[in-house]
Amino acid sequence: MMSTDIYAQIVNTPPGQMLAKQLGLPRPVKLERYRPGAPAIAGPVLTGQAPEGRLADAIAEALQEIGAEQAAPGEAPVKALVFDATGIAASDGLVELQRFFHPNVRRIEPCGRIVVLGAPPEGLPPRAATAQRALEGFTRSLAKEIGRGVTVQLVYVAQGAEGEIGSTLR
Repeated sequence: MMSTDIYAQIVNTPPGQMLAKQLGLPRPVKLERYRPGAPAIAGPVLTGQAPEGRLADAIAEALQEIGAEQAAPGEAPVKALVFDATGIAASDGLVELQRFFHPNVRRIEPCGRIVVLGAPPEGLPPRAATAQRALEGFTRSLAKEIGRGVTVQLVYVAQGAEGEIGSTLR
């Protein structure tokens, strides 16, 4: 199958690889595509949660429903990171993001997924709304820095919609 991206076609040839290396050009990651019959997540998923987060049970249920393997904390590679940030009610609670992602972001495999689940800032007290809005900046920065075909998403989960996150994680 021919790629429509001319740059990727050139850089993935032996002369193109040599030229890209000499010029310091990036080499595009070959993205993994879903194929019917394949698992929704092809590897272990590591989950984390801020204190007072309300989605731990819903996340575990959704991952079990799609047959995803739960990863244990450690050094083994993971295909996805899922963090429940709904319990972050003030800016000092954002340190929980750092505690989870700093040791684990290097573990994510190419073409992996990172999902941060937050609470919609509308209707929250000012401190909580500010902290939840900060999640957007965090996810944007992480997406720019991580590369390797990894996607980073922030999903706001409204109160009462906890049971509906399965399709998002799938």
